Amino acid sequence: VKGPFELMGVTFVPVPLVHGEMEVLGYRFGSAAYLTDFSKLPEESVGLLQGLDDLILDALRDVPHPMHLTVEQSLAVVERLKPE
Repeated sequence: VKGPFELMGVTFVPVPLVHGEMEVLGYRFGSAAYLTDFSKLPEESVGLLQGLDDLILDALRDVPHPMHLTVEQSLAVVERLKPE
């Protein structure tokens, strides 16, 4: 996916994420974002995620893993993005 697209009247904006050494995508739609199965939020993606009301994240483990966020790391993303 190279840019925003519309599905059933909703615009989805791809958000680049990192899964280990691989680039993957999350999506912003309206004031919500769906970001799962990743290990790092690139700095250039933070601007796409300002002003969120809802943020959907996962937290696979409580110990570090090279491809997935821990609970602590997920909470740090929430603190950084500050969704409503």
